[in-house]
Amino acid sequence: MSALNGTSRSFVPLNRRFTMAFAMVILGLVGLMALLIEFQHRSTIRSESRARTMAIARSIAGSAATSLVAYDYIALQQIADGAHRQDPLILYVIIHDKEGRVAGHSTHPESVGRLLQDSRSIRARATTEPLIQEGKGEIKESSASILEVDLPVRPDGPAGVRWGTVRVGLSLESFHREIAFVRRLLIAQALLGLLLGVFAGHILSRRITRPIKKLVEASRNLAEGRWDSTLKIETGDEIGILATAFSEAAGKLTQKEKELLDAQDELQKLNAGLEETVSLRTEELMASRKLYQLLVENAPDSFVLVQDEKIIFANKAFEELFGPWERDTPVHAKPIADVFHPSRRGEMSGVLKKALQSDEAFLSETQGVSASGAPLELEIRGRKVSYQNETALEFILVDITNRRRLLRQLVQSERLRAMGEVTTMVAHNFNNVLAIMLARSQFLRMRIKEESLQKSLIAIEQAAQKGAEIVRRIQEFYGEEVDLKFTEISVNTTLRDVVVFVENYWQVSRGESWHSIQVELDLQPTPFVWGAEPLLQDAFKRILLNSAEAMPEGGQIRIHSGAVNDQVIIRIQDNGSGMPPEVLRRAFDPFFTTKGSRLRGLGLPAAMGVVQRHRGRLELQSEPNQGTLVVITLPAARLHQNLVGRTNEPPAADSSNAA
Repeated sequence: MSALNGTSRSFVPLNRRFTMAFAMVILGLVGLMALLIEFQHRSTIRSESRARTMAIARSIAGSAATSLVAYDYIALQQIADGAHRQDPLILYVIIHDKEGRVAGHSTHPESVGRLLQDSRSIRARATTEPLIQEGKGEIKESSASILEVDLPVRPDGPAGVRWGTVRVGLSLESFHREIAFVRRLLIAQALLGLLLGVFAGHILSRRITRPIKKLVEASRNLAEGRWDSTLKIETGDEIGILATAFSEAAGKLTQKEKELLDAQDELQKLNAGLEETVSLRTEELMASRKLYQLLVENAPDSFVLVQDEKIIFANKAFEELFGPWERDTPVHAKPIADVFHPSRRGEMSGVLKKALQSDEAFLSETQGVSASGAPLELEIRGRKVSYQNETALEFILVDITNRRRLLRQLVQSERLRAMGEVTTMVAHNFNNVLAIMLARSQFLRMRIKEESLQKSLIAIEQAAQKGAEIVRRIQEFYGEEVDLKFTEISVNTTLRDVVVFVENYWQVSRGESWHSIQVELDLQPTPFVWGAEPLLQDAFKRILLNSAEAMPEGGQIRIHSGAVNDQVIIRIQDNGSGMPPEVLRRAFDPFFTTKGSRLRGLGLPAAMGVVQRHRGRLELQSEPNQGTLVVITLPAARLHQNLVGRTNEPPAADSSNAA
């Protein structure tokens, strides 16, 4: 209403706005045209001045060529003086000889024979092509703008010997005066065009705004309850159409007003009973809300409400485990991805997106990171909900780290016990058999002198010694610890060495088909780990050979290394046949294999033993026809030394970190 009554402080009449807009358009067009004209005029005069100066320089060069060859300084000074007197715009003419000294100077004849050291003279002597220089004058007391043309003199043609340089300085003052005159003329024309444009815009805007003023007056009357049905505005354009529509709308307002009064009476009757109902329901809602808030806030497990992958609500248990979620700044809310371990964020993002597309509750398990950076095992239960008319997810995060650790300790304890029993039995019995074989073969070698039989007995001895070595290695991984030197090791270097070894092994064992296995390395910078390099090499070799066995027709193995929170993570993934769940559960059982009797089934258990001895963790992820992912987590050297101290003795295996 303030705008209709003309009381708004920012109100500007429409005809004035039309006039100002039209004036700005005219001013812009005239200004642009003036700039273009001035630019064209300036370019034309500048081109003519350069061409004129170049012509003068060429004329002087033609006259001075013979004198330069003869080193006739008197003739050259006369040529410079004569050229200077011929044209009042020429400020100076300077002729340099072959060595760069002044041979003729129209304004400073006393400088003949000297070598000028000003910047313009240095550039003139150095140029091999015609050179044009502009700037302030440096002759006598003159500071006028000049255009200088420097022309090398070659009597024998462009490819001949250069015998000197002709310099002609032309004054640009007349050029600037002419440009200034043109600029003043264009400004005057622009002002005149602006005045005419303002006048024409004013006349045109009055014709446009006159019917609009009538509409404004009619709207004021309509707002006060007075409507003139005789109002007619015929302009033959959109304003006339607007006036006709306005008249029709005003005719319907009376009818609508009566209908609104009737509806108001009916609404007042309904409100009498509605207020009591609303009050009762509000009390019930507040009581339910307080009960829900009490249950959620004091729940022992973390409760989270997520929208657009950001936390918009979390209870006290969540803050104690993962840190504050910035409830006072929802715009900068904490992303839910920060709760999960970096290696699981992509997987959990897919799980949450899938949950948003389903109306069913979901249950998932993953790894998380606490506020202190410690890894966690999490169980997630949740479902899709509606919050403030938008889709959200509510779920409960249950910390099952201790439960999982106890379960892993129990499982690993049973595994290690079984491994120890098997190792003790096999080593004892097998060593007895090997001792008999070795003793008998040595006894026979002392009795038998026949050379062919001696070779056979040596072969038996060597086979027995190899068997003893196998027993020793089994004891190394599953039985007594051997004296291995633990040092700082670069995991990336070890991985590269192992890849070279297995590629050579495949080349020998597979022949030409070994090229069908491609190993892709993605090794990021990682800290050193504390361990025995031969053991780690053997563990990596076993895993890579296992991957190759799962790809009899060839495939690709991707090896990635990285570091997260003082932990070195190695991911080895193949696109082989994968493992069904029942095989995956028994993958670390000793002597369990799905590849027949030709393999012993000690690859993954041995690798597990090595990783455990380095206080690490080994995990398997596999699905049929989807390949297998092996994730090895080793503590960085500085973290390992904080746990066990710097020592060359191999640390005891920590079954709580087993996968």
